This record gives sequence, C-alpha cells and structure tokens, in this order.
Amino acid sequence: MALLQLSMGSVLQGRAEIRALNLMLVFQVNCPGCLSQALPQLDALQTQFPELNCFGLSTAFEDFALNTLENTQKLLHEGRLPLASARYFSRLGHAVLPYSINVPVLMDRFAGPDQIDDLYQAITKTLSDTGLNQSVTDQTRQLISQRLQSVLCSGRTFLNNQFQGTPSWVLFDDQMEIVDQWFGHRPLAWVESLVESAMPG
Repeated sequence: MALLQLSMGSVLQGRAEIRALNLMLVFQVNCPGCLSQALPQLDALQTQFPELNCFGLSTAFEDFALNTLENTQKLLHEGRLPLASARYFSRLGHAVLPYSINVPVLMDRFAGPDQIDDLYQAITKTLSDTGLNQSVTDQTRQLISQRLQSVLCSGRTFLNNQFQGTPSWVLFDDQMEIVDQWFGHRPLAWVESLVESAMPG
C-alpha cells in the first residue's frame, strides 16, 4: 500500500489526531465545489460514522492570494467567502457560507519565502555560470521564478502526494497507509460503502 505524506501546519479547528481509520478532504477555500459539495459531505460522513476520523486540510495549488490561512480562518469563524466561492454562493442568494463546518480543519504546510528565495538564488547563480547569452539567461530566470512560485507556494501535502486538484479525498489508517483515494465528487452512498468495508474489526 502507498503511504500518505501528511505535512500539517496550523490546527484551525478541532483536534489533530490520527485514528484507526481516517478520511481527509483536501480542499481550497476558493473552490466552489469544495464548499458546496465536499465539505457538507464530509460533515455528513462524520455524523454517520463517529468512529471515523474526518478532517479537512486547507491547501493551495493555485490562486495563492486567495487560498490562504487568513481566508480559511475567515471562512471557519465568519463564513466569509473568497472570490470564486463568493460568486457561486451569491447566485444561490447567500452572502456568506450557508452552513457551519463542524469537522476539524487543519492547514497544509507551506515553504517559507526565505526557502523560495534561497533556492532561486542558488539556481540563478548556477545559470549565470553556464555562459549563456544574457537574453537567454534572463528568459530562463523568469521561467524558473514563475515555476518556483507555483511549486514552492503550493501546500506540501498537496505536492508530495501529487493530488490532481481539489477536492481530493484520502481514506487511510493509523499507519498512514492509503486504503483508497479519489479526486472530485463521488455519490454519498459510494463513500459510505467504502468506509463500511474499511472499518477495522
């Protein structure tokens, strides 16, 4: 079995614990599908299976200015929605998130700006030593900078597990072994059946 590479940052709500069976929802706050379908489904599963440890992991792999710790806290405590999520819910007549999130929510771990800058400096110094003409060097530096921002600004758990996007789901045990994982939405009945078959004992 594959092992989940979990890099937790701040605990924003509830407690961080790993039980015999765990269901993690990896979401972004600026993801309308995550907020309209995935998080309510996670809450429903926690209610139905109290022995299952359900939790959300807020991450970012795009829209880095919106999928942030601050916006996750605003979502949890005030129901405030960032741009794309706000547009989606406003079409349904809601100015804020129309339900409360009851499961524990953690923040993914992110590289710090110093790490990004140090890596960029090391790569560009090596690039300068290659003897390429200035125009090619400048273009390459720009591409490297853009790629580093995208990769290093993404959440560690999201990157290390090579998730396709959000919402991503991972069912795993207390040894961090992945029982199943999927991207996007599955019918509640399908997930219930999976959880029931994976329950220990």
